[in-house]
Amino acid sequence: MMKKLMMFMFVSVLAVTGAFCFGGTDKAKATNAGCKSFIFPSGVGNATSYVCASDNNYSVNGTVQMGRVGTWETVAYTKLYLQRKVDGKWKTIDTAKGKASTSSKLNRTFSNIAKKKASMRIKAVMYSNSNYTGKLKTAYSNTWKR
Repeated sequence: MMKKLMMFMFVSVLAVTGAFCFGGTDKAKATNAGCKSFIFPSGVGNATSYVCASDNNYSVNGTVQMGRVGTWETVAYTKLYLQRKVDGKWKTIDTAKGKASTSSKLNRTFSNIAKKKASMRIKAVMYSNSNYTGKLKTAYSNTWKR
């Protein structure tokens, strides 16, 4: 019974996250780099979490969704770094920060980002407190061209 409940919860999280990452975008107007999962080490266990990126003509959107461990929610204070590959190295071109949790995604928009036909990604660094100290995890979105 417990295995069935856990499987149902896992599938539900995947379905909701997939709908957020891949649903509702006009492919002619937006490029969706999609969501990439990572394992977040919380105090109650490892939570499968996601960092997502999407791009349109005007801006780049980044999202971090924290996973759940059983009935426990996870939370992290997160800095997002929008990065572009320049001369073979990742260069940060904009930053944002905020709190991400299981019940509240961290959504940030990076505006006025030049199109240079270069690889892009979002780097997410998670911390244990609102002072953004006590680094817990670094995760990256998929890459795409802008």
